[in-house]
Amino acid sequence: MSAPGVPAYGAVPGQPMPGQPMPTPGVPAYGAMPTPGAPAYGAMPGQPYGAPGPAAYGAPAYPMAAPVAQKKSNTGLIVGIIVLVVLIIVAIFGFHVFSSNQNDPSKPVPAGQATTAEAAVRGYLQALAAGNSADALAFVDAPTSPAVVDNSLLTDAVLAAGNAINPITNINVPKSTSSTAVTATYSIGSKAVTASYFVTKSGKYYMLSQGTTLTVMPLIDDGVTVSINGVAIKSQSAELAMFPGSYVVTVDNPLLTVTNGSFIVTSPTGTPDTSSMSLDLSTDAQAKFQDAAKTQLDSCMAEKAMETSCGFGFSASDEDTGNSIDIDNSTIQWIYGSGSSDDFSGATFSYDGYSGLTASASISIDIELDVSDTSGNPYYQTDTLYEADVDFTDPSNLAVTFQHTGGF
Repeated sequence: MSAPGVPAYGAVPGQPMPGQPMPTPGVPAYGAMPTPGAPAYGAMPGQPYGAPGPAAYGAPAYPMAAPVAQKKSNTGLIVGIIVLVVLIIVAIFGFHVFSSNQNDPSKPVPAGQATTAEAAVRGYLQALAAGNSADALAFVDAPTSPAVVDNSLLTDAVLAAGNAINPITNINVPKSTSSTAVTATYSIGSKAVTASYFVTKSGKYYMLSQGTTLTVMPLIDDGVTVSINGVAIKSQSAELAMFPGSYVVTVDNPLLTVTNGSFIVTSPTGTPDTSSMSLDLSTDAQAKFQDAAKTQLDSCMAEKAMETSCGFGFSASDEDTGNSIDIDNSTIQWIYGSGSSDDFSGATFSYDGYSGLTASASISIDIELDVSDTSGNPYYQTDTLYEADVDFTDPSNLAVTFQHTGGF
């Protein structure tokens, strides 16, 4: 090592050591102390010794600017907007698919959510065909009020009974040129139907203006319970609300039957044809009434009474003087007149519906009463039975009476 201030061996005085940079003129050599009054190494000319020199290599040559506050990130807002746009697109697409599906006759229309007039009619008919009364009424703008009519037939059970007889099929609702009137074709059993439906828009969905027809059954009489598709009709005067479909009228008394009791309601504006419907005696009623009349007459003819339980008889008085006769009841004898008997096989009973549950038959049976008073004086009276009446309110306990020409 050379002593400080002494050049290394072989070094030329005033020249740098090999590998050292050449000194800049006027600038002290590397490691040399600066000359008093001379600028420091790297100092700008004119600056005093010790003044700050130029910035390090690569640093700005100008003073640093004050820190700027960082802006809040907008990433969350952007994501939210994207999600909202996607949801809107999905909703529009879903509504388009929802509406498009309603034009497909093979797909059911959601209850009460028809987006077209045709879909409202199709959905209504589909609900009837499926036996769903609540869904059918959901397509009706103003279902019939229970306070006005009898709505007891607007049930799933009634629809099921009708569909079991004549199902609703072949539903076709073509696109209509009108938004208020739609024509539909369908079948109720073997009956082909073409019907017009009136439709209104309620809110954002289409609804039927009318979903049921109203009618009054002509067969309801006092004491008679008539049922339609298994539902008993409550009132004779009430209007009955009915869906389109098939109906059968029955009566609860086994001695009656309903003639022409089946009918079809084709549409909410169609009126069922019940003009030929009637209540008549069942096929076995005639024989039962004939037997009951014979049994009752035989019993009455055997009574030891001036007034029989069959409704015929005589007063115990002299018809000439009007004086009472003291009758010896043991002598009372009822007998048939010549050519008459207890044979009712030729009698024909009929039911008119105006006299309650009573059937009547015209007859001609002559009878005679033979009797004596307590003094042994004989009396006799003749009478003719011209009508037999059977009250069959209780089918298992028939009550028979007779109309007669003489007597009281």
